[in-house]
Amino acid sequence: MNARSTTTSEGIGDLSERAAAVLYGLDPDQVAAVTAPVGVVVVRAGAGSGKTRVLTHRLAWRAISDPAIVPHAAAITFTREAAGELRRRLRQFDFVEMPATGTFHAIAYRLLRQRLNDTRRREPTVLTQRIGLLAQAAGPELNKAQLPEILNAIDIAHAHNFSTDQMESYLNSRGNGISVPPPRFTKIFQ
Repeated sequence: MNARSTTTSEGIGDLSERAAAVLYGLDPDQVAAVTAPVGVVVVRAGAGSGKTRVLTHRLAWRAISDPAIVPHAAAITFTREAAGELRRRLRQFDFVEMPATGTFHAIAYRLLRQRLNDTRRREPTVLTQRIGLLAQAAGPELNKAQLPEILNAIDIAHAHNFSTDQMESYLNSRGNGISVPPPRFTKIFQ
């Protein structure tokens, strides 16, 4: 299967053949989603129902009808595993240029890096090991076994948009909830 555009006189027949190949094996609902007019298409279905298949075939369908769209398309997934599967499936269509694929976070980070590069600004440091940073901030006197619960408390504070005072009150109202005294947690949190 080749999703490349054809401009030769025999391209018309080739186009029909390629379109048929893209639609082959899809059920009527999948065909409707793949061939829907340009615009937002919502595919809401359960696990294993063929959402990734619809997405890859829709990209191939769009590449056949307008090859210029592919480099400007983005296929966004929720997990790295799904993004890898999406890229693997897209390879079968032999795109001249692959659409952007990845998780929401990966694509957003890629766009951020590109923007920073375009404006000649330094890329941010990405924190990949929060426990390590927390261990440095907490100091050597803290028991390393306490780090996950402190990290959880920090996540709660961020999720609720708590200030340090509000978080200390929250911990006190819950009987602390962590093995670090609230004032010590507040110092680490700050």
